[in-house]
Amino acid sequence: QPQVKTCKEEIQELLEASLQHFLLAYSQFSEAYSPSHLDAIKCVTMLGLVHRRLNRLNEALEWSRKEVLVREEVQGLLHPRTQQAHRVYKELISKVQETKDKTSQSFNR
Repeated sequence: QPQVKTCKEEIQELLEASLQHFLLAYSQFSEAYSPSHLDAIKCVTMLGLVHRRLNRLNEALEWSRKEVLVREEVQGLLHPRTQQAHRVYKELISKVQETKDKTSQSFNR
């Protein structure tokens, strides 16, 4: 009998596939144009987002950091997308810190 997947499992699989597609697209845009091409930057944004959805906060933080740096370089500090990237990056830093705090609290009990 075929195994029925839960909705959560289906979503997980789709997110994993999305990661591979965005990684490929990022690689191709970076090679064809440059890593600072706007389409490559969008891939970086999406890679961070998908990692967040998968609760891989450290990976999301790395992609978010990369996005902030390249957006600052290409679009400047005052551009709305750069500002949004900064907000997301700060939120991720907070979430990663919260996770570390919870982990250390559970070890100290």
